Amino acid sequence: AAPHFVVGIGVNVAQERFSPELERERPVTSLAREGVAGTPEDLLSELAPALTRRLAQDASSLCADYLAATELAGAPVRVGFRKDRLAGTLHALDLQRGLGLRTGDGLRWLDLAHVRGLDREDGEAATTANG
Repeated sequence: AAPHFVVGIGVNVAQERFSPELERERPVTSLAREGVAGTPEDLLSELAPALTRRLAQDASSLCADYLAATELAGAPVRVGFRKDRLAGTLHALDLQRGLGLRTGDGLRWLDLAHVRGLDREDGEAATTANG
């Protein structure tokens, strides 16, 4: 059977101001801040068909595009896996094989069903994926 995943995204649509604490923690923005007027319903009517088309593409293309967009390929990461935190270099993402993590012991494939989080470890902009 094909694997099934839940995908969640968050988009700030109309918010123009954010708390100073959040602004210090990380870059934040919204569509309104970027000069795009609209409602959540407008966004959904544009996003849903595009997402449906994108998800119909082959899995290897989706995985490669995700790694390219997040700049995680080859990055030092810390992975929440089952009850452990594993450190290594992100080697690959494959929906069948899992997350390829290169550690001092070699390449290890982590079943995606047990990955609980993924954080960069090199001090660059934090990119986190939580499952």
